[in-house]
Amino acid sequence: MSSSVIEISDLVGLTSAKRIVEAVRDRESGVHAILFYGQRGSGKTTLARSLAASWLCKESDGGVACGSCGVCTSFANDRSVDFLTIKPTGASAIIVRGAFVQDKNKPDHSVIPLTEYFRSRPLMAATKVAHIRDAHRLNQDATNAFLQTLEEPPDHARMILTTHEFSRVPATIRSRCLCVACELPTDDRITSAIGELSSVESVFGATPGGVMLLRKTPEPYQKLFNLLESLAERPKGAALLVGEELRSISSELADQTDLNLSLIHI
Repeated sequence: MSSSVIEISDLVGLTSAKRIVEAVRDRESGVHAILFYGQRGSGKTTLARSLAASWLCKESDGGVACGSCGVCTSFANDRSVDFLTIKPTGASAIIVRGAFVQDKNKPDHSVIPLTEYFRSRPLMAATKVAHIRDAHRLNQDATNAFLQTLEEPPDHARMILTTHEFSRVPATIRSRCLCVACELPTDDRITSAIGELSSVESVFGATPGGVMLLRKTPEPYQKLFNLLESLAERPKGAALLVGEELRSISSELADQTDLNLSLIHI
């Protein structure tokens, strides 16, 4: 299998969640909507993408994506025409009704609503798959619009939802999905899988995914760690200087993690 295809076997822990994915990745399983929930870095996004790859691939063997066909390659490179991502937008970071149905009075032609997206059959893949990220950010109008598709999806449609705040996902949404908990492994399990953690990783890498991200962008975390360690020795008059250093590190951290979150799916 191509290395660009996500392997759920690489995830630490998540035994029950992996078994569920293995059971439902066959397109004949009857599951059309699944909700993965757990803390940031628990692996829910990796599970979501692995499942999406299986549902998309026409050459899948026993539900496992082949990793080498055109469908798998385009998905791994984030160019799949049969995979749609819906996520919070705007200053308030909300998923609005327009993500699911077009507003006839104020149409937004830059967005493909889910109902419109699922209206046509897949162009290349075996199914069309939509990933609703941060599903707890659905507002009420969006929830009502989404329910129509959840209740009566086309036979070629599959939906994957992810959230780190399960209790905030509307109950009407949860009741129509197969809900899968993504629990964090023990510290010993993390250590045995990814090796001993450095002091910086122990402080800022609370989850396996967090450690992976930190190892991709270690510099700003190290700077922040050094700054925090030095606070006790700083003179009282250094508050403004410390504030400037903190702002600089925060900006660097935001820039680098935004870049690398597109490379690491956790």
